[in-house]
Amino acid sequence: MRRKSVFSLGVLLFALIASAACLHGAGAAEPVEIPRAFPAGTYSMNQEYFSSLIRTLAGVKETLQERINLYWRVTVEQTDAGSEMTLELRRATYLSRDVHQWVRPETFDTDTEGKTEEIEAVYRLLRSATIKITFDASMAVVKIEGAAPLCEKLSASAEKVRLAAVTAGMLDEKSLTDSYAQLSFLLPQGKVSVGDHWTNSVALTLPLTGRTDVTWETEFLREETVGSDHLATLAGHCHLMLDDLTSVTTDLTAVYNTADGLNTEMTTRSVVSRTETKMVNDKEWELRTVGMVQGSQTITRYGR
Repeated sequence: MRRKSVFSLGVLLFALIASAACLHGAGAAEPVEIPRAFPAGTYSMNQEYFSSLIRTLAGVKETLQERINLYWRVTVEQTDAGSEMTLELRRATYLSRDVHQWVRPETFDTDTEGKTEEIEAVYRLLRSATIKITFDASMAVVKIEGAAPLCEKLSASAEKVRLAAVTAGMLDEKSLTDSYAQLSFLLPQGKVSVGDHWTNSVALTLPLTGRTDVTWETEFLREETVGSDHLATLAGHCHLMLDDLTSVTTDLTAVYNTADGLNTEMTTRSVVSRTETKMVNDKEWELRTVGMVQGSQTITRYGR
């Protein structure tokens, strides 16, 4: 009986020592360096954007919401100076509605047949859309081909087809440049470990001020292994006042493959808030306007 107790105690101590060694080893992970790259290959990319605008005045709230999904086939080739990305749009869906149903929901889906000749023309444009983006070695956009003529044709139908208006605004050269610049917004300049913090200064196009330099506060949240991929999750935050009445807050989270720099997931949320005073029936009321845009992007290698 005594020998059994000693044996059990010895096993317990061995297990505790082994666990402590494993925990110590797990906590001593080597710093990693995330490459600034979009590796060559073929990918599927799904993008979803949701926006809402809420205006509150004299107890009356007006709300408009829009949601759009874009599904792409992406091919990336390496060049001597950087890389070239070819985007082929496979499908686009769109939904808008007023929360109180004052405006009937408006829906579009390029997988269906257009209800009017104008809608079908927009569907054909989007289903055949091809855009090429050229990046330099630091992942900065240096050239975009195919976007300008596409947006020009979409803009011609913007008054009759809301999907044309929304996609024309999203796929012009300025919007695409800003969108793909986000791939490297959070990346550090060297090796980092989980829990590290750093700052990056980047230029964003913001309401009222246009091109504005902002500072991202970024944290290395976690690293994990999924299948054969070693992934790093970074989270950034920035806040600034555009003027005495208007503020902007943006949060961005991105997941990178530490082996080749592929940005596999990205989520972003920006909130613009403005508070001012308006006269209604000879009485001062607070007018509060809150605009919110949130988006997600998932990139998957074909065959996985």
